Amino acid sequence: INFLKNFQNKTTAMYGFLLVLAYVVSCCDGLMPQKILLLGGNGMLGGETAVKLVEAGHQVHVLNRGNWYHDSATRIKPFVRHIECNRYYIKSCKALINEDYFDVVVDFSSYKPGVMTEFLALMQGKFGLYLYISSDSVYEVCQITQHNEPSQETDSIRPITLQEREKLNEADSYGHNKLACEEVLTRLHTEQNFHFISLRLPDVIGPRDNTNRFWYYFLWTLVHKQIGFPLMIPTWLETQQLNFVYSLDVANLITNKLIKPTPEILDQPFNLACPEDITLQNFLTLIGNSLNVDPLSFIEGGSEYYFPSVTRGPINCTKAIHMLKWNPTPINVAINDSVAFYRDYMNSPQSAVLVKTIIADLESSLLPNEKLKLFRNELSNHTKHAIPPRE
Repeated sequence: INFLKNFQNKTTAMYGFLLVLAYVVSCCDGLMPQKILLLGGNGMLGGETAVKLVEAGHQVHVLNRGNWYHDSATRIKPFVRHIECNRYYIKSCKALINEDYFDVVVDFSSYKPGVMTEFLALMQGKFGLYLYISSDSVYEVCQITQHNEPSQETDSIRPITLQEREKLNEADSYGHNKLACEEVLTRLHTEQNFHFISLRLPDVIGPRDNTNRFWYYFLWTLVHKQIGFPLMIPTWLETQQLNFVYSLDVANLITNKLIKPTPEILDQPFNLACPEDITLQNFLTLIGNSLNVDPLSFIEGGSEYYFPSVTRGPINCTKAIHMLKWNPTPINVAINDSVAFYRDYMNSPQSAVLVKTIIADLESSLLPNEKLKLFRNELSNHTKHAIPPRE
């Protein structure tokens, strides 16, 4: 144990030295470090962005409620300034109020327009650029398009009639609120003298998924043949094309392009996704390939699924490709890298509680009673952690 503690301390110290070196190099290259505030910054996407920004030599502040997911307590927290604060009570956050100015705010955590409006009022005149992490769910509450192609940024137009608006908003409150947050930025940026960029993302995949959806499919695919419980493909998803985006691609784009934006990309939204459209069955097949589970067993017409979170299909990223030089990772590489992380992470000390939680979630939401004991027995062959038998 002492050896492991010493190793961890030395690793953290070495990482800190490398960060200092990155800061010096960035200054020598003429790239002035930015003072950046991340709202969130501790989840799958926010955590990757925090790491990339720190490694690039920027001064990173992270505002959240103090939850550090996966290994972020050692991977991120020691190298940023943490402002512990609840977004819903932002006016009482004295540590934030006492800050003078941020070059960039990156918002991973606004889900309500009122919460965003309150933050903007509190920080008026105290930041220059606002990067908002939005969602392709915004298209779920917009007019049905006539072109029958993947959704473009210009398709984000709400229905004319109040009745239709309310119907769509009720069906997808998340998409409604994310679009409402974008509308807040569009309305207030001129009045309050700041610039913004909104990034509309489909379902995000990558290491450290704190929604656990990739975890569910990873574990289900890993043992589904041994426990005799095929992967389900709901009827409506048999041919439906889907989009995903790789968390590291978004973090790299923010770090390398967006925190020092050129004027022509300001004050507008961009769709971002992996280059390929893909069905759910093909997505799961790629997970199986990475796990060396081949062929997979599928059952059509099942009701359980974890992806996608939208119904209107893929998004068009042509605008980002041309204006942002968006060059995303191929979906098969993103999935393979993600699977490699989860395979390793299943045996890491940090994952013991998480793996047991995910197993319990799958058992309560997916697996029939007669499969539970076999499910746990099979998973115990893939992790060093003790998996208690089903009571």
